[in-house]
Amino acid sequence: MGETARPTWIIEREVSRGRVRIGVIGWRFVAELNLRRVALAHNDIYSVQDLAASRYTARQATQLRQGGYTHLLGGAIGLLPGEAKILNDVARGTPEGLIIHRAKLIEALEKEKDDDEDVDEAISGLIHHGDEHVLRVSPARQALLDFDRAHPHVAAAKRDPDPNAAKDASP
Repeated sequence: MGETARPTWIIEREVSRGRVRIGVIGWRFVAELNLRRVALAHNDIYSVQDLAASRYTARQATQLRQGGYTHLLGGAIGLLPGEAKILNDVARGTPEGLIIHRAKLIEALEKEKDDDEDVDEAISGLIHHGDEHVLRVSPARQALLDFDRAHPHVAAAKRDPDPNAAKDASP
């Protein structure tokens, strides 16, 4: 398994220069503009207010405010209101962030079905009548399986609604 990790795209939107995608690989942020990776100077998210406080970045803060942005990711990508919180929650693995992360993995799996992306073949190890069964696992499916293995409580919460709600409703 020597392949590089694929990002989970959390935010995708159109901007004046094209399509921007912002995601995570583990706890690191990644960004693309028109399917080309954008080099992020660091993994920090600065508020426009913090940028305005420095004489070195005050001009940049003015431009970001005029564009409707509230934060700057990695010194290169402007973030709209609410996007910084979402990205921080996902990268830090907060309960809300894990729910968003899993939802985006499911969304990627649905897109993959539509796009017919490449599927990796993996040997299941099961032998039936002397033949090994080959299981076809797509990259998006594998990412979802890995996530559910690492965070079983998130998937369980989606399957099982709040059990206390049923107890409270019973007489």
